[in-house]
Amino acid sequence: MTTIWQQYSSDSREQYVAAIKALGSLSALFRQKSDGMIDHTAYISSKYQETVFARFFNGSVVDKGNDPYDVMVPSPVSGKRDLVGIKTFLNSSSPMQKIMQFKSVATTEGWTAWIKDGEYQRLVSRIAELRNQKLRSTQNLLAGAGVAPEVAFANIFYHYLSPLKDGRVYVGESDYSFMDESNLSFVAPDGAKRISSLQFSDGKNDYKYTPADSTLYMRFVHTKKSDNGGDIVDEFAVRQLVDPHASLMRLLEGDLAELLPSKVSEEQSDEHSQNGLFDTKGREENDTPTVVHAPGSDSDTVTVVDRNVAPKARLKKKTRSSESVTYGRGLDSTNLGQTFIFPIFRLTGYRETPAGEVDAKSGLNLRLGDSKNKGSGTPRPVNEVEIKIPAARKFHEEFPYFFGVNGAGDPISKLQNVGGKWKTAFEDKNDRTFELVLTQSGQQMDAILSGDGNKQLMSKHHQVILGSWILSQVFQLGEYERLDRNKLDQLDLDSIRLTWLGNRRVGMEFIKAREEDLEFLWPSRQDLFRELWTPPTPEDE
Repeated sequence: MTTIWQQYSSDSREQYVAAIKALGSLSALFRQKSDGMIDHTAYISSKYQETVFARFFNGSVVDKGNDPYDVMVPSPVSGKRDLVGIKTFLNSSSPMQKIMQFKSVATTEGWTAWIKDGEYQRLVSRIAELRNQKLRSTQNLLAGAGVAPEVAFANIFYHYLSPLKDGRVYVGESDYSFMDESNLSFVAPDGAKRISSLQFSDGKNDYKYTPADSTLYMRFVHTKKSDNGGDIVDEFAVRQLVDPHASLMRLLEGDLAELLPSKVSEEQSDEHSQNGLFDTKGREENDTPTVVHAPGSDSDTVTVVDRNVAPKARLKKKTRSSESVTYGRGLDSTNLGQTFIFPIFRLTGYRETPAGEVDAKSGLNLRLGDSKNKGSGTPRPVNEVEIKIPAARKFHEEFPYFFGVNGAGDPISKLQNVGGKWKTAFEDKNDRTFELVLTQSGQQMDAILSGDGNKQLMSKHHQVILGSWILSQVFQLGEYERLDRNKLDQLDLDSIRLTWLGNRRVGMEFIKAREEDLEFLWPSRQDLFRELWTPPTPEDE
């Protein structure tokens, strides 16, 4: 049986293993105490593991702190992409490893009462439903608008490293499919005791749910080789330095200055960016993906750009105007990556929408608003959405160049006061057009600023594609179903991040805000946001 691991090139595997060995050689640095037993267990950081896996398999890290997948890489077989969950755990530890947490939903829905009443089937069914919703939503985010995950991705799997005490490290490869909601069975706990966990299975994998921390675990068969019914597909040995402290000091005292370039040339910087490492701001490439423009910017064709193709296959980026333009307010060609976070829920109440809820009849719920034909009762298009810019006029006043400038040097968001109302200065849609990049997939499409005060952005040509993707694929909503706060909590999504990628190029992604994101919140009402926010737990990150 050929494993996915074996399908990747031997060069990539060897470089990845060498990088793991390099960190593993320093393991004694992290061994704080000894119990007298000989222990050669290699230290492996999961975040380091994610980074080197993405680097040597020519991919990108897609985990934003609480996402189910960690790395996206080119598939070795089909030319599609692979989604990979990265893990590391000791071979002597429990085979049950954490895969998801449900703190907010468990509290809101009263799972403790379900357990108290013995409603175990209801609980495991809900866990499977939410797990599958999250996987499906994330796959759709990474596949892009109008692209089915089965078309975009060849393999979706767990890759893990499991160090042994003798210095060897097992390479494991495990199932990462949806849970089979029709085949769930559980082991009824002893009713006389307060349950610490609920064991259940879907016929493919074994799971455990622990009510104390609302956490779901899955069993990994990390002691048997794949040809014997287990997960292990390879192994290697890590040679550890006897005195890594001394080795590091010699490096500092000796050749380190020669190893670190005093100045990174523009050519080197471009090379690093194209090879999937980091841009000049230190961001991972998935934050500002390479995007190829479709021939003819006014075409109805949605262009999907694979961020994980080989560097030589990538095309150079085009811009709508000269790169020498100064974009103002700290936005120029040296400051790519300027970021703003827009909450999806309201920070203050408005009409029938209370603070903390999603706007009832506008924004992502625009299709539930009044009919376009006044008094007709005809519903709005089922896939109609708009991305609202909170405090829009103030935003455009403070950051006039964020969405770009036209050939005359005027910001495309420019406003004028007409009869007491703030209107766009440009009636022609082409003068308000910019490229919207769905940064999680690398896809791009034309978008426009619209509404009084340029208070929202929306797709210029692809309303059905973009709206359907956001509503039915990302948020898993039925026709005319309202997006509400419960759904945000279920999917761990609460904000939209916009990133400046150059003149008239803006990246957009749906995220779960973390503490470090609040610095970029707009409007800058962190106090209100925190009062209404369900922050990710440390375990999620």
